[in-house]
Amino acid sequence: MYTVLLNILKSSDVLTMSLLMVVVDILSSIAAEVSKNNRGSTVCFLSSSIHIPSSLIL
Repeated sequence: MYTVLLNILKSSDVLTMSLLMVVVDILSSIAAEVSKNNRGSTVCFLSSSIHIPSSLIL
């Protein structure tokens, strides 16, 4: 995984970098949510942040 990140950084494509930053931001907020809440509220947080109806998850 780190080699993939390094290859993305080497290519330094602006679009790829912005997409990577968005993914890292989403992952960090998910990790913060998981660490402070239980699984039920994490599912609600995921469905609201990614705009997926909770019926699809359940």
